[in-house]
Amino acid sequence: MLKGRYSSIDYEEYFKNNPVLNFHKEYRIIIFVPENDYDNTLEAFRICNLSFNDISKENLIIHMLEMDNILVGICFTKNGNTFDKDHSWIEMSRYMNYAQVKVSEKVDIHLYAAASGRHLGLAGLKHGFSEAFEAYEYQKIYDDENSLIFYNNIKFENKEGYNYQEDTWYELERKFLYCINIEDFNSSAKILAELLELVGNSRYQDFQMMKYKVFGLFNSLYINILERKDIGDELLNINAVYHISNCKSIGELQSKANTIYHALEKRLISDDDKFSSNNLIQGVADYLKDNYSNPDLSMLSVADEFKISPAYLSRLFKQEIGIGPAAYLQKIRIEAVKEMLLNSDMTIKDISEAVGYQYVLTLNRNFKKIEGITPSQYIATKKYYSHMTHKKNRIEK
Repeated sequence: MLKGRYSSIDYEEYFKNNPVLNFHKEYRIIIFVPENDYDNTLEAFRICNLSFNDISKENLIIHMLEMDNILVGICFTKNGNTFDKDHSWIEMSRYMNYAQVKVSEKVDIHLYAAASGRHLGLAGLKHGFSEAFEAYEYQKIYDDENSLIFYNNIKFENKEGYNYQEDTWYELERKFLYCINIEDFNSSAKILAELLELVGNSRYQDFQMMKYKVFGLFNSLYINILERKDIGDELLNINAVYHISNCKSIGELQSKANTIYHALEKRLISDDDKFSSNNLIQGVADYLKDNYSNPDLSMLSVADEFKISPAYLSRLFKQEIGIGPAAYLQKIRIEAVKEMLLNSDMTIKDISEAVGYQYVLTLNRNFKKIEGITPSQYIATKKYYSHMTHKKNRIEK
């Protein structure tokens, strides 16, 4: 039914009173797709499934299945909640990003993540899967720097017959805040222009209502930013209520809104921030070097330490260093392991704990992945070459 090969009508009776899969409730379809072909994709899917269920268990009921090398999930809300009010796309993003990070940490596999809109009934399965897959394709082809995409966040300018006039203010506002959240300021500026154009169309002809809409937009924007970053007192002192309420025309309202937005945007990407991009990544790299022995070190905790999103951290780190922060951390740990293997009498278990691995199995797997051989083979190789070098020197003497 997800692929549309079977009619939902034929299965309506079967699912009518199903206590587990209740399609009379609202649901979303989510998908996780590997970036490349990996040998351990199934292990990545297992970790993803466990991680997603673990972080969302208080709020969602999840049913996962593997289909054509894609991990597909059907997500229902619990306790009579709804996605639009109680479990917004931001909350869903947090769940999905957590699962992505866990997979990256444990098996160093990147999973694209995408989600459909909200659906009801069995017939919605086909549409939901199609939306999620379309969001994934959009992300991979047009927007591959983002960590995940919701179908409702896609910009449909090139879709034949699509008209933004049919979209709601709420959906456009979600897209706007989404772009701010991932620091895609080019897209957020374009969506703001769409929003400001929308307030002047026939559905919002009451000028006072237009001003309420614009003020509500910036109020949501302030809240969204303040949850992640200190934007400075000078911006908090911008009296949006005063500037917007005193506008006398649509043109003035658009101008004031643009002024407020660009002041925020300038502060968010200012060179006067605590960290420029280069300094930020250098700070993260130094932090990983200083704290690699901490077994609780994760990309979520690192992102929280530097007051940025995990997705932004991963993207920027890879741009500057060439590999992701999780892979960089593993290289640091393996270099420390090599040093201890050759210059200490520590057991492999003690070394594992000293560099932040909770299990020797994890150390062995990562060591072989990076060095191409196991720790024991590494020691044997080094001893052999040391012996041969010593023997050669004796012969020469």
